[in-house]
This record gives sequence, C-alpha cells and structure tokens, in this order.
Amino acid sequence: MKILYVTPLVAGFEDILNGKTESRGLPSFIFPLRELLRRGHQTDIILISDYNKAFDIKADWISADHIIANINHDLVSTKGIQRTVNKVCSFIELLYILAKCLGSHTYDFVYCHGTAALTGNLMANLFRVRCGYRIYGTVNLINRIQKYGRMKTMLLSPVYTAIFNLRKEFMIITDDGTHGDQVYDQLCFRKKYKSYFWLNGVDKEIDYGGCRLFVPEKPYLFHAARICRNKGQHRDVMLLRMLHKKGRKLHLYFAGHIVDEKYRQEMEEYIDKNDLKGYVTFLGDIKREDLQNYAVNAVAVPLFDRYSNQGNVFLECAMAGAVIITYHEKPLERFIKNGENGFFVHNGHEACRIIESLCDMDKDARKKIAEKLKIAAGKTLLSWDERVRKEIQLIETAVIKEQNSR
Repeated sequence: MKILYVTPLVAGFEDILNGKTESRGLPSFIFPLRELLRRGHQTDIILISDYNKAFDIKADWISADHIIANINHDLVSTKGIQRTVNKVCSFIELLYILAKCLGSHTYDFVYCHGTAALTGNLMANLFRVRCGYRIYGTVNLINRIQKYGRMKTMLLSPVYTAIFNLRKEFMIITDDGTHGDQVYDQLCFRKKYKSYFWLNGVDKEIDYGGCRLFVPEKPYLFHAARICRNKGQHRDVMLLRMLHKKGRKLHLYFAGHIVDEKYRQEMEEYIDKNDLKGYVTFLGDIKREDLQNYAVNAVAVPLFDRYSNQGNVFLECAMAGAVIITYHEKPLERFIKNGENGFFVHNGHEACRIIESLCDMDKDARKKIAEKLKIAAGKTLLSWDERVRKEIQLIETAVIKEQNSR
C-alpha cells in the first residue's frame, strides 16, 4: 500500500535527519512510521519544518528518498511582514505539493500528524482519499472550554475545531492527561469517524546493563523532557534551591532536546544567581535505556508540566521503577496511590518535604515505593510492540477499504 505522511518535524525525527541511527524522542511518532516501512508499505513524507540543512540519514529503516518535500515553515527567526509572507508562501507550497501528490491518484491513505497537518486532511477530502489523524495531546484546550464555554473555544481555536470536524477514517488522541476525550466530545459536532483515546506504550523489558552514561553516586533528582517552559524544568530548579536552603545538597540532572534556548538561558541565570552552579547538569538527549537508569537511581523524578504529567516520561519512568513526585491530576490516579507508590503535591514546598523524607530513607525503602508503581504501570500499559500493532492495524484496515472501493 502507498501512504502519504503529512507532519511537522518532531524532535525524535530530527535526530534521524541529523545522522543518528536511533531516535531519542517521541517514540509514538517514530515507532509506527518505522513499522510501516519495515512491513514494506511505501510511505512518502511531507515535512512542515524550519529544517534547512541537508539530510544526513544513517538509520537502516529509512532514507532521504522517503521525504518527498520539506515545506519551509521558518516562523521563528522572522518577524512582522516577513513572518506573514513566509507563512503564506509555506501554505501555498504545501497546497501545491499535496495537490500534485493526491492528483496522481496513487496514494491509498493520507496520515496527518499534529495541528500543522490540517491542510493534509482538507486536501485528502477534496481528492477523496481516505485519511487518518494523529493528535499528541490537546494542550490547554480543556481549560479554555471550562473558562469560555464550547462555542467561544471553537472560535478561539479554529485549527482544532477544523481538525475535529473534518471527514476522516479515524483519529488517535494521546491519553496524556490533557483530557483529549473530553475535548473531542465538546469540539466535534460531526462524530462520523472513529476516535481512539490511547495511552502510549512502554519498554517492558529494560536492560540496565546497557547503561553507558555515568550515573552519579551523590543523591540527585532527575527530569527527562524537552527543555521548554511548558515542561516546567524551572520549577525543578526552584525546588533544588529550597532543598539547598535546608542543607540538602542534592544535584539535578536534565535530559532532553533543548527546544527553547532562551528558556534554558533564563534557568542558567537563576542557577548562577542562587549558587546552584555545579549542581545542575543538562545532559542533552540520551538513549532511552540511559534515561531509565538515571530515573531509577534518582532520589526522585519531579514532574511539573504546565498542562499534563502523563506523557512519555511519566510512563517510561513508572515502568522503569522510579519514585515520581507530580501534581495531583485525576488521570494519574489509575497509576499512583498517594504516599504508597508515588506522591501527589500541590506546590514546591510539599515536594520539598517529601524529598527530604525520601533522602532520610535507605535506598531499599525507596525502591519498594517505586516497585509498587512499576507493578501498577505494568498492569495498565501496553508494550510498544502491542501499541504500534494497534495503530498499524487501523491504517491497514482503512487502506483495504480504499482499495476495495475502487
């Protein structure tokens, strides 16, 4: 079968374009794409990105030939009129490429990812090609709905409104704690397609012997996520400052792609100002098994995301066997029993008190807490192989329907 991917450039895929053989981000995007190619399905990709370098692809499952277009969407380095011009030019180019591809009537399916791919859904409908949509959470839309109501939110969020209401075969919304199922119920008037609200998968078999990075002997906190304001790393630094004021000289390790350099610099300034230099380390992007090792050996993994804390990092750390401290969110109650296998907090002061008590425990006592969370996660979560098979089955079923309709 022949599939057309329409997608923005996610951090994990950028790793592949930059010459890495393994992606170190967003497995929910990488793994299904890799499986489609490994099954022999012809998959062409239209990127919508600000990536302006030559591709240096060394992974054995994909080549530069699979990327048939890279639509320049550089809205970061430009301002004012030039920004608007760039946006219009990008949109026109995307329309042209999609019309050329779908006008050939050779594609069986269009798979759209993220809000940037809305045009892919529109053009698939225009050319009567079946399509599916993949949304990686719904950020703060549930808060908007609660604050402004349904109709005003639809007007304030026209892209999401269009995505939810355009014709398609199916939509997969990541169950990341942002209440995507409720957002779908509120914003989708035409519920004429199947929607799936799925948790991401996890690595259920972890080889700790494969750790290649140094794991500190001194007590530390660990947080793995893209370095950007929404992920809340600054709250971890503020928490570290509280601990140091109480005489708890812990270290703090961040792992993840730096996507907001200004935000990182602001944290560096705060670190210098509060005498934390030498106690905070940015590891950059690291391998998944190394991430899990850092998480398991930490005193705690504090997760203070602005919108939700049930993303890949929570799932992977829970399954690895880490002690997690996070905000109290209803979706997380399926995993965490507060005080038994993890900790819910409302602010940094509560987190500080819990970390102090964890520091006073021996390592075995902390491990017992983490093991209980690992058991709860294992009962709820699918392995990545299982999770990917479900997604591929949806695509293959839709393609069979397309082929039979011709």
